[in-house]
Amino acid sequence: MEYLIDGALIITMDPQARIVKEGAIFIEDGIIRAVGEREVIRRSHVTDNVIRAEGMIAMPGLISAHTHVAMSVMRGLASDRKDVIYDVYWPVERALDEEIVSAWALLGASEALLSGVTTVADHYFFMEEIACSLKALGMRGVLGHTVMDLEGPWKGEEELKKALAFIKRWKGDPLIRPLMAPHATDTVSQELLKELKDIAEEEGVRVHMHVAQTRREVERVRERGFRSPVELLDRLGLLDKRLVAVHCTYVDDKDLNLIASRRPNVVFCPSTYMLSGEEVRGYEMVRLGVNVALGLDSPCFNDNLDPFEEMRLFIMCQRQKYKGSVLKAVDALRAMTVNAAKALGLESELGSLEAGKRADIILVDYKSLRFAPYLNPIAAVVYSACAGDVRAVMVDGEIVVWERKLVKVNEEEVIEKALKAFDKLSSKLDNKFDISGSSRPLEGGTLK
Repeated sequence: MEYLIDGALIITMDPQARIVKEGAIFIEDGIIRAVGEREVIRRSHVTDNVIRAEGMIAMPGLISAHTHVAMSVMRGLASDRKDVIYDVYWPVERALDEEIVSAWALLGASEALLSGVTTVADHYFFMEEIACSLKALGMRGVLGHTVMDLEGPWKGEEELKKALAFIKRWKGDPLIRPLMAPHATDTVSQELLKELKDIAEEEGVRVHMHVAQTRREVERVRERGFRSPVELLDRLGLLDKRLVAVHCTYVDDKDLNLIASRRPNVVFCPSTYMLSGEEVRGYEMVRLGVNVALGLDSPCFNDNLDPFEEMRLFIMCQRQKYKGSVLKAVDALRAMTVNAAKALGLESELGSLEAGKRADIILVDYKSLRFAPYLNPIAAVVYSACAGDVRAVMVDGEIVVWERKLVKVNEEEVIEKALKAFDKLSSKLDNKFDISGSSRPLEGGTLK
């Protein structure tokens, strides 16, 4: 199948972040064959399948380098609480099953896709069902079945077998790339981390895991004789360019130096930290040359999957921390395109609109009040756009969102299926989980 996207303002995100004001993109067999000035491309590439894109920004599909799409229906469950991973999510997750996760993953992935996210890196339980949900939408995923052996809702030898089977099953799939997904340094033993590292090297896949995400993780690692989670991973030989290290919230100067010298890929999820009142050292890592990417995290931490929000919050939280104009709009956009592709080992295929790359493309409608007068397209995308401005999405040369509607599945049916799955979960929990605390107002009505 071939397409000509005609008349768009193109943000290429190539090494020069080139912008073509009146451009066109020719796509054939899922590959971008040509990008450039509209008149030049139209003369050299003729097709009947023309997508009229005047008034649209064409840009690379956004890549969330860390997500848990199946946690979508838990949104609101832990609002305004602390220690939600251990006190809220783990008790709920013990009641999950294949049917529930399948429905929830379809809901979360649908939201992400409609928001302009064409690829998610995800690790969770029941990953087989999540992969099938992404395939049903026509969405790209870099996925791993979560492995834990010390603590957690799903742990042990059976989960390791599922993780290994998942890698074998999905290697070579055009949309799904498997990876190894140990949960975190406090929930996975040193022995298992070493084993997973060896398997990842043997299979040629990346390792994607939470690193220094909570104070509890740091405390547990120190109890085992290590200064920090970062040091533990370095001692085990995991802290390298094949590691996708997510969060790195609690890192000190020594950790920062290790990260800068070993060059793992670091993924930040800004809204999660801002809602928790925590700070991250993202700007310092960018300045030190670390490949920094962005992720949407769980839609029950920040209660949405809006990549535009994450990009601007990344800049805002770093400027607040460092008290200056650190980072620019293009830095945030790179973090969710080319940097995210590099983190996942897909930089030769995704992240920019260049000839030879896969046709993962989104069209953003900029003919609206908040975009005018269109002076700086990259700034407009990062600071002004929201998920609702995405009008069309193409993955691997196939249109999967058109005029804000999912092409391959029915949105109403996705919601209905997810709500039924929530009801099933509620009955399995048998009202043993109290969520009333999430809605209590501040006592006295004032902040002190």
